[in-house]
Amino acid sequence: MTTTTETAKNNNLQISIDKGAIIVSTSSITVQQSSSQQQQQQHRVHLTVQTGTLFHPDSHLTIILSDNNDNGQQKGEENVCWKLVVGTHNLFEERCHVKIDLRGMEYNDDAIQIIGDYNLFACMSNLETPVIGNGNAFESKSSVHTTTTTTIGDGCAFAPAVSFELQSSPLQDRVVRKMENVCVFTLDGNTLIREHGNGLHRNRMELERVLPISAKALRGGGHSLLADTVL
Repeated sequence: MTTTTETAKNNNLQISIDKGAIIVSTSSITVQQSSSQQQQQQHRVHLTVQTGTLFHPDSHLTIILSDNNDNGQQKGEENVCWKLVVGTHNLFEERCHVKIDLRGMEYNDDAIQIIGDYNLFACMSNLETPVIGNGNAFESKSSVHTTTTTTIGDGCAFAPAVSFELQSSPLQDRVVRKMENVCVFTLDGNTLIREHGNGLHRNRMELERVLPISAKALRGGGHSLLADTVL
């Protein structure tokens, strides 16, 4: 069962909110499109936020759409609607900003899962990447930027306040298409990377502990909710 809300700020964005998800009205979900006004009018996005995902006050999700629209031109511009999915049990905390950059991806008719399940975007974390898998932890004040061709897979952990930009990192040769089961941290001013053993399970277990507490706080905190759908 879903509750569908048409956003007032952008007629090109429609959000379907699954039962058990909470989006606080002071959070934001926005779409950036081509600078061409014509394309801005033609591209639409249908975003599904799946059960258990929480958006805290002043959390932000930005979706940057691709300019590569060959498929859309073939089928007729008026029908171009990106079907995007944010998975289950993700936690967007206060002042986090997650940017999903799809500029390296062609438009297609299939639903695209831009964020998987059980990901933590902690307070004031900042992230820009094409796609995020499952069970990753972006800790408080971490700043992570990959390239438009490198995704973040499963089980990664980015330590608090770490600053990681793949394109300018000496670690770039070790990460080609996907970051998976790694821990990125800072030691003595150097950004280091190591294996994150069983990272997917460990990150998921921590979120399973925290999410019910967060959901209770949102429902009882006097916030205006786009969806107040109790399981």
